Amino acid sequence: MCPVCESVEQHRLYWLYYQRHTDLFADVQDDLPRRRFSTL
Repeated sequence: MCPVCESVEQHRLYWLYYQRHTDLFADVQDDLPRRRFSTL
């Protein structure tokens, strides 16, 4: 694979991981006061 294709694939995987992580974070956030996270 060319370096560009490789980096794009890596970026895609990171993005999928990031989305999954934010989904989990959102689930946790629902259980906590929103004011705490408004500054993040």
